[in-house]
Amino acid sequence: MDFQTYLTQRVHNKSRLSPLSVSAHQQTWDIFRGWYTAAYGEQPDPRLLTNYDFTQFRHWCLDVKRYKASTWNLRRSGLVLLCEWLGDPSLMDGVEGMKSTGNAIKWMNENQFHRFAAELERLPKRAVTPCEYERAVRNQALCALMLFAGLRVHEVMALHKSDVT
Repeated sequence: MDFQTYLTQRVHNKSRLSPLSVSAHQQTWDIFRGWYTAAYGEQPDPRLLTNYDFTQFRHWCLDVKRYKASTWNLRRSGLVLLCEWLGDPSLMDGVEGMKSTGNAIKWMNENQFHRFAAELERLPKRAVTPCEYERAVRNQALCALMLFAGLRVHEVMALHKSDVT
């Protein structure tokens, strides 16, 4: 089974990787192959990869390409899955992630946050019919998951009732 098929069929915590995640991890493999070919003058044979290769790739990503923490951590997660696919997770030993310098996204100031939270609380009170009430409670829960748990839209959309306790 090739790496992309592995990613597509991989199940973790009862769910599959999203198509966006599969694409991102496949892109990591493509970038790694490009780096490896430039560094060693030959295409990589996945069965012959070593911890040294992954360590050098990390140095290239951080020191030459100057990846930010979020980009490197995404690339690293793709490499972890690659090593899992190869059957040797120890290839990533010592290839550390990066600590983020903080949340770069500033999408609401404090006043906007409080107004939004208050509107969430009002949703069910504005409902007229039982159907509107159910929809309002659902929307309130979904928005709260995104706001307070940091879930993204596609992550919330993939949830099932059994996932939420």
